Amino acid sequence: STVVKIGKNLFVDPSTEEEADIDARLSIGISNKGDVNAMQLNGDVGFTVEEVNKSIEMAKKSLTTLKKSLKWN
Repeated sequence: STVVKIGKNLFVDPSTEEEADIDARLSIGISNKGDVNAMQLNGDVGFTVEEVNKSIEMAKKSLTTLKKSLKWN
């Protein structure tokens, strides 16, 4: 999943319109077991430790929702 930062707000898997205004982007790779196995940060500003932790939670929730939608175990 990709989490973007626009100002002080975080968005998971942003739309094209949101992508145009990002300050930073954190791409997070999550295994089927829920382990973080990759992260990549891009952009003009950084993420705080709290924002990284929140982004991981958001990415995991997004993955769970996607798996349910795809009926993927």
